[in-house]
Amino acid sequence: MLPTKTGVCCFDVVESKEGIIKEFKKLFNQKLPSTYNKPVHFNHCFNRIILDWLFKDCWYNHLDKNKTALSQLSEQQINKPILRMKKWLNNQQHLINDNNASIAYRKDFKANITLLQS
Repeated sequence: MLPTKTGVCCFDVVESKEGIIKEFKKLFNQKLPSTYNKPVHFNHCFNRIILDWLFKDCWYNHLDKNKTALSQLSEQQINKPILRMKKWLNNQQHLINDNNASIAYRKDFKANITLLQS
């Protein structure tokens, strides 16, 4: 259990990396798509937004696109997005803000690719 002001844990702690990955996938494959239709609805969109949020950049700049993102992340790197996705479930504005940031990161990514090709 995590210590809190009351001494009681406020959420379940997942111990193993396998369990953490299962929780991550449950959030972006089931809970988020069943909760939201806007600004996004599909699981791959939630995954894009959360990975871009984690890196504060287009995740392609940090991970090998030929491997699954989750296989390349540490337990701590997976836990942070889990907490953020739970915030999305409690407050849609967090999701909207993170989606807007993700779109901006991708515009920067495309602009950099264009510059490199020039």
